Amino acid sequence: MAQGAEFSPRDLFYFANELFDHQQYEQAIQYYEQFLQTKKGWVEDCIAACGKVADGFDALGDEEQALRYAFRSFEYDTPRAECCCRLGYYFLQRKQYRLAAFWYHLATQLTMPSDSWGFVHHACWTWLSHLQLCVCYFYMGEYELAYQHNEKAKQYVPHHPAVLHNECLLQSILAAESTFHQTDES
Repeated sequence: MAQGAEFSPRDLFYFANELFDHQQYEQAIQYYEQFLQTKKGWVEDCIAACGKVADGFDALGDEEQALRYAFRSFEYDTPRAECCCRLGYYFLQRKQYRLAAFWYHLATQLTMPSDSWGFVHHACWTWLSHLQLCVCYFYMGEYELAYQHNEKAKQYVPHHPAVLHNECLLQSILAAESTFHQTDES
């Protein structure tokens, strides 16, 4: 750059990654956008760039732009679990639990591309979506569904502190509900 060399699309993407990793979000966003504007990037890099831009805008407090770029990733290929989790998190933070659950549920239904060489956040494709569904259903008062999704998360990360905490909490709630219903029927 200092020598005036022109960056290839791949150079733009990796330079933006370096800026992002050093928390220089505004500059990173500019270079990711330049990369996307070339329309010559590899699909997986375009999807990853949209996610990074969304995360950058989120770090900068621009929620509207973060949401816009999360959805923009859908222009390049079918939804990825990472993006669905990002959208679920966006709505969960706003206490829009049904919307959050929609996106987390979609993440659980997707099949990870087998021919992809892109960056994959395995937690989004396995346990994280279920753990977050547990949270959503808990806040919606659907404790049995919350418990079921916690159990699915537990299959992947049986010793995760959040999973163990949720299990204990939900078992006590479900036991109390069961006792209440038994007493109510008597």
